[in-house]
Amino acid sequence: MKRFPRAWMTLAVLAAVASVGRGQSRPVSDEELLRPTQRGLRMNPVMARSFMRLWVGNDDIWKDLNLSPEQQRQVADALARRTMNMARNSGPEIRDGMEFLFESMIVSEGNIEKLGPQRSRELGEKLLPVARMGREWLGGVVDDARPFLTDQQLKMLEEEVSWAGRKAENFEKRLNQWAQGQYQENDNPFDELESNEGRPDRARQSEPIRNARRMAEWDMRRLSDWEWSRLFAGLAVLFKFDPQQRARGQAILDAYRRKADAIMTPEWRERVLLNRMLYNTRWQLGNDVPKGPWQHQLEREYKEATRPITDLTDGLVRELLALVTPEQRAAAVESIRAVAEKHGLVLEDADLALLWLTPPPATAPVEGEHAGQ
Repeated sequence: MKRFPRAWMTLAVLAAVASVGRGQSRPVSDEELLRPTQRGLRMNPVMARSFMRLWVGNDDIWKDLNLSPEQQRQVADALARRTMNMARNSGPEIRDGMEFLFESMIVSEGNIEKLGPQRSRELGEKLLPVARMGREWLGGVVDDARPFLTDQQLKMLEEEVSWAGRKAENFEKRLNQWAQGQYQENDNPFDELESNEGRPDRARQSEPIRNARRMAEWDMRRLSDWEWSRLFAGLAVLFKFDPQQRARGQAILDAYRRKADAIMTPEWRERVLLNRMLYNTRWQLGNDVPKGPWQHQLEREYKEATRPITDLTDGLVRELLALVTPEQRAAAVESIRAVAEKHGLVLEDADLALLWLTPPPATAPVEGEHAGQ
């Protein structure tokens, strides 16, 4: 069973958000639910930066360049600025194409074999403008990144983008065949976007190894201050922190980051990354190989290596929650309770504890007792 590839689905979300219009507030019909982005998603600079930083930090195109964190940020921000410009200028046909792709994925349950001749022809027609826009966007990547790369990195990126451009051209050709009614069973234009044929001649990891590394890098992300920043931002919104609380919370977060930096050295990161990669490749051994002892050993090593970061995370949560006043906590409880009751749900004590809405324990740190002191 051939499904829509994961990489294209990620790009589809990006393109759809980039091309939709203003939000609406009226009720929607079942038919309109098949067109979710028309309900109000709209690209903005924060979303553009977030998408681009994820792409530059995780896509295979960038892996061999070994960009520093600062280079990743600079390149992603440059790409985000151009993405915003394209979002402002993209027309309804881009939006309609992406909406039809979403609808097709829903109708076919993600299985491209279920599309059939009629829907495949429509999908080819509607996605051609999206494919052209994607090729145009890809064509500017090198110029966006040029000011921030070394000559060697730039040469490697040019090779990668040229290869990706050929894949995009092949994808567009296959879509054009669909638009002309040239559909055959098991035909899948999206295969072009997943192909490694013709890639620049450098040592390449196998697909299982690449997938294992990608999953391991997401595990590493959860251990980074990226997750801590999301935690702080979420608590600040949930409890409606005032400027003073935000400033104190930021100071606490910065103090914990310094402690984490002392633990998460390059050697530590490499060791934990390798552990997670090995763990994520365990199924490649097959069903006949006993994996239990090896898996247990990897899990034990991972827990031992990451326990200091886990302990820091627990401490960070306690200190940030200590900033919350009883009034803020009560207001948050009532707000969430109202939403739950509106949908016929009952908010119980266990739910409150899970959402960090219960009062902190008596042993919680008092004001001033945070990691920076």
